[in-house]
Amino acid sequence: MFNSTSDSQPNPILRVVVGCGYVGQRTAERWKNQGDTVLAVTRSNDRAAQLAALGFLPIVWDWKSQINPAPIILDTLEKNKVPLSSLSPSDTNRAPNSLLIAVSHAVPEGLPPEEQHVQGLENLQHAMNQISFACRWIYLSTTGVFADGIPGALCDESSPVAPSRPGSRAALAAEAWFAKSTLPNVILRPSGIYGPNRIPNLAAIRNGELLEIDPDSILNLIHLDDLVAVIDSVSKGSIQHSLYCVCDGNSPTRGEYYRWIAQHMNWPEPRFATPQTTIPITDASTPKNLSSNPADGLHKPRKRSAGNKRIDIGRLKNDYSISFRYPSFKEGLQAITSALPLLLSVFSLLSFCTNTTPSLAQDTSKQTTAPNIDSIPSSSERTPSLKVKSTDVLQAMHPVVDVHTHFFIKGKHDPELLDRYVEMMDRNRIAVCVSLDGQLSERLAQHADFLWTKHRDRFVIFANMDFQGSGETDDPKSWDCQKPNFVYSIVERLRAEVKQKRISGLKFFKDFGLRYRNADGTLIQIDDPRWDPIWEVCGELQIPILIHTADPSAFFRNIEPINERLGELRNHPEWGFIGTEFPSRSELHAARNRVIAKHPKTTFIAAHFGNDAEDLTELSTWLEDYPNLFVEFSSRINELGRQPFTSQAFFLRFADRILMGSDGPFPEARLRIYWRFLETNDEYFHYSEKSPPPQGDWRIYGLNLPSDVLQKIYSSNATRLIPGIKERLERFAVVSKPE
Repeated sequence: MFNSTSDSQPNPILRVVVGCGYVGQRTAERWKNQGDTVLAVTRSNDRAAQLAALGFLPIVWDWKSQINPAPIILDTLEKNKVPLSSLSPSDTNRAPNSLLIAVSHAVPEGLPPEEQHVQGLENLQHAMNQISFACRWIYLSTTGVFADGIPGALCDESSPVAPSRPGSRAALAAEAWFAKSTLPNVILRPSGIYGPNRIPNLAAIRNGELLEIDPDSILNLIHLDDLVAVIDSVSKGSIQHSLYCVCDGNSPTRGEYYRWIAQHMNWPEPRFATPQTTIPITDASTPKNLSSNPADGLHKPRKRSAGNKRIDIGRLKNDYSISFRYPSFKEGLQAITSALPLLLSVFSLLSFCTNTTPSLAQDTSKQTTAPNIDSIPSSSERTPSLKVKSTDVLQAMHPVVDVHTHFFIKGKHDPELLDRYVEMMDRNRIAVCVSLDGQLSERLAQHADFLWTKHRDRFVIFANMDFQGSGETDDPKSWDCQKPNFVYSIVERLRAEVKQKRISGLKFFKDFGLRYRNADGTLIQIDDPRWDPIWEVCGELQIPILIHTADPSAFFRNIEPINERLGELRNHPEWGFIGTEFPSRSELHAARNRVIAKHPKTTFIAAHFGNDAEDLTELSTWLEDYPNLFVEFSSRINELGRQPFTSQAFFLRFADRILMGSDGPFPEARLRIYWRFLETNDEYFHYSEKSPPPQGDWRIYGLNLPSDVLQKIYSSNATRLIPGIKERLERFAVVSKPE
């Protein structure tokens, strides 16, 4: 049975975020993308409007005021048709509700630090009690609560605390408040948080200014995205411990950190002047007089740059299987600083246009007022004067096979997410999803167990190859793909897995051609003859190959203000493939096409419309030349929807060659945009639920495809090409038949 109204949905997971700044907003975005309902607490009406545009439910409230927010919260939930039963759900198998407190530790002048957060926590607890909100409290403290003792000493959750700065004292008082309460809570002590738009002293390094920093002092860091991943992890499952230190586990000196930036950017060698600091009143040779009691220990203030401790994250690693995306500052800064030449050129342009000098450093002492390149509203944030029809398409016209999903890479084998997504599949008439994450290793069996234990009829799996294997990332000579028997072992493994009916196809990621390397360090070529046995065996076994080659054309152009995907590349500079180290986009496409031509008995599905959705004339030529080539359009309706006449003609002409893909799991709002794009003639609407739009600052138009074409795209073509789809689709038709 299908439910087309949100009223019949099960209780959503509620996430309340108090403090929607740098960390709070990023966490809220992650939770929203998981399909959770996020209430965002802010003091500002203007900020509330921004948060609403991002898809959150804003609550305007100052947590230190005496105003009771309980009626505001209840009214907001009712207006947005969120079941009030979600506040105290009876289902013990679902993930708990969460309340994240990510409020700044800055202490206003005249307010005792110890009262800064405690007052807000008491007000918040009173309000949550009034609405019977059953949740897990997550509080962001700071490693600044630790005492300074032996230089380089290792600090963990049991180490002495004696904060010197007012903000750290406020955080420690909040920790003590939680220690006395009976609330289910987890306290995180993150170290220095860095990420996009948050690299201190950047302008000073570029300008060769003297840095009042001890270069030998120790720095503990955590990238914003990795901190958000930790917050998400501790919000789920049972509470192992109530306190965790959070950093990436590396402790470079500040000198190493700033010298790496300068060297990476070809800027002058940093100059340091060791600051005159006031150290804590303690015997530096022995910390025995320091207490671990949060109520004890006041030290004289010291500069943040004078810290000299190392943070131990052993407890976090033991309790949670978290793999950091940026395991050290080098990986994190590499991704961020790759976009700095672009930002500098944009800032220079803004300076010329406005006669101001924007500052790149977030925490420099002399900030000048400057325009923010994010301050110009995107198309999704501007209110159009255009009045056109808007159609709500709550489910697809026909049962759907989504041939492009990632339930390990994106879903992280989260059983709660999987169950919720299957419910969403039911509501949207998605009969089967193809998960492309069946790596040919021990992970394949794990992935099959994850998907098939409860939902075998709803998923099929494509395998993928682990080129690196047990080798070292920085040493391609050690990778498994260099071994003489690598191709043979892949071929035999594919035979075995197909025989067991565990896989229905093979997936190649874009790293094949862009990042995977030969033993000598050169890039692996897509059309290298050594891979021929793999292409051939897939044809023999009659399983398709879904191959992602290259990326959008904008990613191969200079990152500059005239690039129409500037915002996306600024947020993900690692997606830019510019320079002699990368082949051109046309070279990658040509290599892939040579493989397709050489193996006519093998079926190839080009992911993301062959990464040529911007040029449907060229893509038409490929489909004409290679009858064994098919395409799927995951994450490309942004391109297709801005050329509706050309796209409609293409879909009608090649209706037998196109498959539906989403690149999910995505929120339900994104799926419904797909149905609207394919099934209606609506005009000028958003291609994404996100704001600003993630893949170009424009809106799209519907294709209004006829029913017979939709049926081919939604399921018939996939049924012909992919083993295991037909029987699952038939069972779905029986189960979902209206009573």
